[in-house]
Parts: sequence; structure tokens; C-alpha cells
Amino acid sequence: MKRTPITDVWGFLTEPAWYTAAFWALIVASVVIAARVWIRHPEQRRLSCLADWLLRFFVGACWCSSRWWKLPPWYTDDHAAPFGETGCRSG
Repeated sequence: MKRTPITDVWGFLTEPAWYTAAFWALIVASVVIAARVWIRHPEQRRLSCLADWLLRFFVGACWCSSRWWKLPPWYTDDHAAPFGETGCRSG
């Protein structure tokens, strides 16, 4: 399947990881805030406002998902080799 921003966002949102759960919490908060604004402010009930929110959601999701693969090159889950195979040593 060809990768697109939408498939990347979907892959990020369905990935079982702690940061995905944190992002889902931000999504829920965003929807709650947007719903309250939609109800309280009639001037915000335009299709352009909804489109702005949706575009910002996808840009934020793409940005957030890209942040997690940009970990430092010495990061590893192997506690026996805390710097991976880079050979870096602190100090």
C-alpha cells in the first residue's frame, strides 16, 4: 500500500505505544473543546472552521508521529548496551 499522510496518521493512531495513548488524550481534549466552542459561539459554526480544525489535526498528528522516530542515534532499549552499537561513551 502506498504511504500517504492519511495512512501515516492512521498507522500512528493505531500503534500500541505510550505516546499513542497520550496523543489520543489530546485528541479527546481537542474534540471536547471544539464541541464547546461550536455550541457556545454561533460564529464558529462554519464549514471553514471545521476544515481548519481538521487540517490542524492532521498537521499535528504528522508532526507528532515524526517526533518519535527522531530519537537520538545512541538510544536503545538494550540495557546491556546503553549506547547501542555507536560506541559512544559519556564522560
